[in-house]
Amino acid sequence: TMLTGEGSQALFNMQGDAHHDFKFKLLAIFQPEFIDPMVGEALNEEVATITKLLQKGETVDIAAFIRRCTARMTCQMLGITARDEQYLARLPKVAELSDRITAFINIASYKLTDKQLAVARSYYAELIDLIEPYYGKAGKNDHTVIAQLQKRGFSFEDAKALLVILMIEG
Repeated sequence: TMLTGEGSQALFNMQGDAHHDFKFKLLAIFQPEFIDPMVGEALNEEVATITKLLQKGETVDIAAFIRRCTARMTCQMLGITARDEQYLARLPKVAELSDRITAFINIASYKLTDKQLAVARSYYAELIDLIEPYYGKAGKNDHTVIAQLQKRGFSFEDAKALLVILMIEG
């Protein structure tokens, strides 16, 4: 809530009936019949590439592979897909912004200083600016979380905090 603002719907910052109702609406999105094609579209190319390298007996960097998969999956959820001409340029940017915000998460303290909060909010604003144009394009690809949110009547304003939380979780 400190980051996304009062009244935002990010599930983690909700309680009671509002939390239950929002979670129930989201359950339909995170079912195998939706998730499996989304994961496949996001990762098949990456998995095929590493499979070929391993079959040739080449050494692969598993950490780099996982980082690329995470960036691809995160982008896919947000509607930034391989069909987008700026896709390859967006992958590292999404990962970088997500990492910057995640760096503020500290299990020893749940409160940010004013300075930390200002920086985190600037990263949050960057993420919002990055993903908002894709929300309007969501109908072009059903294998994205934003397309599924739109189908369920979520406006960008309703969904933006949740989308950023999903990015960070990725």
